[in-house]
Order: sequence, then structure tokens, then C-alpha cells
Amino acid sequence: TLAETKPPFESLEAFNRKIIEPESIRLFFVRDPVEVIVLNSSPRETVLRNHPNIDLGSRKIPVDNSVYISKDDALKLNCGDQIRLIELYNIQIVDIKAEARRLTIIGKWSGDEVKPDVAKFQWVAKNDAHPFAIFVPRELYIGDKYNDKSLEVWKGFCESYVTTLKPGSMVQFVRMGFCRIEGVNSAIYSHR
Repeated sequence: TLAETKPPFESLEAFNRKIIEPESIRLFFVRDPVEVIVLNSSPRETVLRNHPNIDLGSRKIPVDNSVYISKDDALKLNCGDQIRLIELYNIQIVDIKAEARRLTIIGKWSGDEVKPDVAKFQWVAKNDAHPFAIFVPRELYIGDKYNDKSLEVWKGFCESYVTTLKPGSMVQFVRMGFCRIEGVNSAIYSHR
């Protein structure tokens, strides 16, 4: 048309998602990690698919009785809640300890079967946790003013599998979004 239009950024994201989604492996990243100690669980090795619908291989994760979840998820929990650690097992929360800026969740294993009405949480095994940062670019200017908060950094743990990926690889961090791997310890956020 003759009218100048400005397509919404969401349209570009949707177009880009169609291109990168089929080749982006899925990984877990927990921001501001909180330890979850799972009582009466036995060590196991779980196999996680790299993509839910396309054969991009899989990875094996050894899990003992301790995992990390994101602080945002942990703050929603109450004693007695039952949750599902995605592709692992269910736990029931038995205690929440807050000591000097440190939060620890104590749970007990409550089965392997997937229950549709149970909240699902991503996790990173303590013995497989790799320190990781995701750089999230924001608007550089707000109006005519420079936005000094234009770069946000999410710090936490990722699966150690991330260290096998080449810089430039695209991944989708579950429940976070698509990111471009910069190195073994960082990625740049692209979009949801």
C-alpha cells in the first residue's frame, strides 16, 4: 500500500521460529538456581530427547538425589505440593528452608507416572550442572534516552551437554526461548 506500515516484531519472531525450530535442540536452563533434595530417590540415568518431534538424537543425564530448579518456580511452592520434574519423576514437597539468602526445597519421590494435573518444572541435575549465562538484549533507547538496562543477564545452570555445542548453534531453552550459543558458558537470547 501507499501507507507506511511497521510490522510487529512478533511477526518476525514467528517467521524466524518456523526456520530455527526444527533444528534447535531443547535443553534445560535454571535461572537463579534453588537446590531440591529428593528423599527416598535412587540414583538413575535418564534419557532426554534433543527435540520432541524430530530425531535430533538424545542425551543421557545421571541424576542422584539433588537437582536445581529456577528460583521463580521455587517461590511458587508450598509444603504438600506435588510437582513433576519434566521427563524424570514426581516429587511431593515436604519442607522449604530459607536460610541467609539461600533457599532449599526438600521433597520426596512420589512416582514416575505422568499426571496431567501436576505442575511441570524444568531442572538440572546437581552432578550435571554447568554454570551458564544468557544475555538478553532489550530496547537500546526508550524514546530519545539511552536505556542503561538494555542488557539483562540471566545467570544459572545449564545441562553440561551445552559444552558439546559449537558457537553459533541455536538451541531452545525449555520455557525460556531460543538462544544462540556464544561459548561453553553463555548464549544470547533471540526470542520466545
